[in-house]
Amino acid sequence: MTLNCISEALERTIKPQILSEITSKILVRNVDDSEKMHNDAPISFDQVEIALLSECNLQILKEKVIGAAILRKAGYTLYVHSSVADPTQDWKIKTGTQLYVDNEMAKRQIENINPNIQVQVTSKDALQSHLNIGCQAFITESINNIVDLGDEWLVLPLTPLELVPHAGQGTFVFLLPKGNNELRRKIAQFHDPNISALTNIEREISAESPFPIHIHISQIKDGFQVALAWLKEDTLTTKVFRRSTLVNIESHIHSIIE
Repeated sequence: MTLNCISEALERTIKPQILSEITSKILVRNVDDSEKMHNDAPISFDQVEIALLSECNLQILKEKVIGAAILRKAGYTLYVHSSVADPTQDWKIKTGTQLYVDNEMAKRQIENINPNIQVQVTSKDALQSHLNIGCQAFITESINNIVDLGDEWLVLPLTPLELVPHAGQGTFVFLLPKGNNELRRKIAQFHDPNISALTNIEREISAESPFPIHIHISQIKDGFQVALAWLKEDTLTTKVFRRSTLVNIESHIHSIIE
């Protein structure tokens, strides 16, 4: 993910002149490339002063703190080549088309909706290889750096009601070293507390769950909407509910999944 991509994605959130002042200190990457900068030069994450990345790989938070949650996008995006596109079918693809996804929970959710869809799990790193040999439909996390595939491809962001993402997915955050209070004060101007209020709950539920769970909480007109998908004893369950407040929402979620 390049600085230009980040600047474009955040142009409505961060003033360009402020962004330019800190780009020399930003490591721009997806969390799956945790040992590389955007130019593929090896680097230790502990050496980085500021990181702008997706809030979806939480083990890196051991040595870092979230200085600001700044932007939230759709959790997943569906890419479909026009040659296999069919808007009348589930997932907008023709029957018999191989659909690639980047995690097992996404696969199980899709199969739960339509068991006839041919779904294959592949790593994000291997996705480019599949594209090189003719992959025609795939779903991946929305903030992943997918090269412009051309006009022949349909790009369709998916709502959490269509495919529930994992905790924090689609959220851009600034991560900072623990103890750097001066830098944290500078970054605080970018922080959106409404985003972190939701992702904090998502991460708590995910961390406490003894089984795989995807969760997304969104703010709606009259309150909050929670989308859940969890895999317990090899049985996938999904549920969507609404509440007017976040008060005691964690205990309510636990009562549903337990």
